[in-house]
Amino acid sequence: MGEIANKGISFPYVIIHQNRQEVIGYIIYWMLAEEAQISNFAIHPAYRGCGIGKKVLKQVLDELQSSGVLYVFLEVRPSNM
Repeated sequence: MGEIANKGISFPYVIIHQNRQEVIGYIIYWMLAEEAQISNFAIHPAYRGCGIGKKVLKQVLDELQSSGVLYVFLEVRPSNM
């Protein structure tokens, strides 16, 4: 509920498989002025390597650029390959 309550700052997107109507991923980013931070991004293991993550990330980056965002940050744990 926390991310949804931050309207205007937090932008959660859910990725749904078209045929099966099941959630296969999500991305959450925060946008403040000309900066954005991707706080969470995941694709279900069964769908990794299919280009879904790349397509979603490109769409979000295009939307951010169109909104005037100049910088996008992604914080990654050292253990995250």
